[in-house]
Amino acid sequence: MKRRGLYLLEMAVAGVLLLTLMTLCVRYFAVTATQRRALDHRQAALGEAANIMERATARPWSDLTAEGLAKISLSPETKAALPEGELKIDLADEDARPSPPAPLPKGEGKLEAKRITVTIRWQDNQGQWTQPVRLTAWRYRR
Repeated sequence: MKRRGLYLLEMAVAGVLLLTLMTLCVRYFAVTATQRRALDHRQAALGEAANIMERATARPWSDLTAEGLAKISLSPETKAALPEGELKIDLADEDARPSPPAPLPKGEGKLEAKRITVTIRWQDNQGQWTQPVRLTAWRYRR
């Protein structure tokens, strides 16, 4: 009879240990899945930002305006992949001369450049804004 009680105690301890291990494993897999989902969102945003930047820099100089770039939007696939995804494209005129300014060769005027910044942000599962993906490129007038 004493031996039977010892076996029951051992089984109870083993059951508690098993439940504890299972709980830890489930939490581990949940955290891993959340991190993987966040990585997938970031990768989708990076790919979309690169595609948008490529389209923006391929435009002729005369079409490279803030109004023209405002017409660009996220692709339907990216909209579906990124919860509450937002796109912002900034365009700024830049003086392309190095700092400190070096004298330009004779006969050359001011070098013109435009800085294009593509920013994509989205919300995570808790509704918090994540750190945005941002790409910047300079386009020079030929």
